Amino acid sequence: MKSILLPTDFSKNSWNAIEYAIKFCANTPCTFYLMHVNRLAEVSVNTLDYNINSTVIEDTYTVAAKKQLASLLKKIALQFPNNSNHAFYTINEADFFIDAIRKQVLEKR
Repeated sequence: MKSILLPTDFSKNSWNAIEYAIKFCANTPCTFYLMHVNRLAEVSVNTLDYNINSTVIEDTYTVAAKKQLASLLKKIALQFPNNSNHAFYTINEADFFIDAIRKQVLEKR
C-alpha cells in the first residue's frame, strides 16, 4: 500500500492537488495523510510578548486547523465516496514547514 503525504494550507490550489492525487491513484491502494503545518516561525514571532506554552499554541493555531482538516475529510468523503482502496488520516504540526515534511516522510515512509 502506498503512503501519500498531501500538505495543505486549505487553499484552492491545495484542494486541486488533493483532488488530482485521489483521482490519479483511484485504482491503487493508498493511505493519504492530509497534513497542515502551523509554521513555527509564525507562532514564535507573533507571540513574543509572553511565554509560549503548549496551551497557547493549541488554542491559537491547532484547534482551528483541526476543524479545517475535519471539514476537508468531509469534503473528500462527499466528492469521492466508496473507494475502499483509500484511507485518509490527518496530521497537524507546529514546526518549520520543511522539518515537518521531512519528519512525516521518515515516519510514514
